[in-house]
Amino acid sequence: MKFSHLSILLTVFGEAIIIACFLLFGSSSPEKYLCMAVTSVVYFLWCWQAFIPWINLKDKSNKEVGALGIRWYGIIFYSIFAIAAMLYCNLSEIKVSFNIQLIIHLVLLFLLSAFLIASKGAESKVASIHKKEAALTENRDILKFALNNFRRKLSVKSDFPQWILERIAKMEDEARYLSPNNSTQAGYLDNSFVESLKALETKLDFGNLEQVEIDELLKMCEITLTERKKVLN
Repeated sequence: MKFSHLSILLTVFGEAIIIACFLLFGSSSPEKYLCMAVTSVVYFLWCWQAFIPWINLKDKSNKEVGALGIRWYGIIFYSIFAIAAMLYCNLSEIKVSFNIQLIIHLVLLFLLSAFLIASKGAESKVASIHKKEAALTENRDILKFALNNFRRKLSVKSDFPQWILERIAKMEDEARYLSPNNSTQAGYLDNSFVESLKALETKLDFGNLEQVEIDELLKMCEITLTERKKVLN
């Protein structure tokens, strides 16, 4: 996510206007330059939100969504209080020294930084949850893919025993109800199922259609699948 050339040009042009206004109007003083710096910070914060996409559509975790609220609260909070502090300290009848103003704005910058750091933490949390969920479904998807691929291979053979196809189709239907799980037990059962299915596929590829052996391998797959369905989150 980067600034486009047009957005960079607009941002620089806007900053030039801010600097020109501060330099052309008002007497030269440390307070004026401090106000110019604070105004520039507020301006760049809003340009950042206006010109950079809030969400990276290529990122499947959508981690930016979890940080949007925190980041917006921080920017709005800082903008309101920074502008209010500038107006109060420089336009009110009470004269506030430069040192006090500097401390006020440094405190506000610190709070802004805290909000931005918290938003980054929220992004990391969302990304870690997405990664965990992806790991939960990885083995389950491998099992489903193996079943689906095996059934498609058998379907193209017109002379293949229908009873085998029916049992494979039934297991494929039951596999839809598997719970995502990355535990050791679930991983063992998933791998065991895939290995049994590969053994069955090897026998069938070599034309071994002996019903007893095929039935035993199918039963092994069915028993493993039944046990895997009992493993919940």
